[in-house]
Amino acid sequence: MTPTTRKRLLIGGGGIVALLVAAVVAAPALIDINSYKPLIVSQVKTATVRDLVIDGPISLSLLPTPTVSVTGVKFFNAAGSKNANMVEVKSVTVKPSLLALLTGSI
Repeated sequence: MTPTTRKRLLIGGGGIVALLVAAVVAAPALIDINSYKPLIVSQVKTATVRDLVIDGPISLSLLPTPTVSVTGVKFFNAAGSKNANMVEVKSVTVKPSLLALLTGSI
């Protein structure tokens, strides 16, 4: 392999890596993660037969580690319980493992 060919391969590979990093950085800005609120609420209702309310925004970050943050979360108790809310938190932050996300084993 000639030095010129090696140089071109390195520049091309570096360009591809730079494009991938730019795509990962830009992805959260392009995806409206708040549009998934109704889906999340309905999936929780199906799984637990209890209501979930997400009052605040949902934020997504992919670098340096994948992170999802949600504010204003209320999980209601079963009907007839002493307290109306089972859980009420100001914010929740989830940082799943990147390997778990890639393999689908969350």
